[in-house]
Amino acid sequence: MADSILWLGRETVKVSREALDFLIDLMKGGATAPIFMFKDAWDWMDVRGSASGVASALTEQHLVVDNSDWSGKAREAYVSSVASHADAASRITAIAATTSGHLCAAAGAAFYTTLADVLAKLIVAAIRR
Repeated sequence: MADSILWLGRETVKVSREALDFLIDLMKGGATAPIFMFKDAWDWMDVRGSASGVASALTEQHLVVDNSDWSGKAREAYVSSVASHADAASRITAIAATTSGHLCAAAGAAFYTTLADVLAKLIVAAIRR
C-alpha cells in the first residue's frame, strides 16, 4: 500500500511539473514573451561573466607551474592545454554576449510590435465609434 501511495505522489508531482512547464511555454510565446526574453538575456549575461572570468584565469601567468615540484609529460600536457582552454572560454564569452544582445533586441521588437498592434486596434475602435 505504501508503495502505491508513493507512486501516486511521484506521478502527481511529475504531471504537475509537466503542466506547469506547458503553461510557462504558452506564456513565453504570448504577450509576456518580452519579459521572458529579457530574463533569458539576463541569464546569458551571467554565463558571459562566468566564462569571462574563466578565460582571464586561464592564462599562463596565472597558472604558473613550478618546475622544481612538478615535471614530466603530465606537466607539459597541462601547460600546453592552458591556451586552448582559455580560447574556448573566450568563445563562450562571445557567444553568450551575442545571444544576450539578440534576446534583448528580440524582446524590444516583440514589445513594440505588441504595443503597436494594441494601439492600432484602439485607433480602429475609436474611429468606428
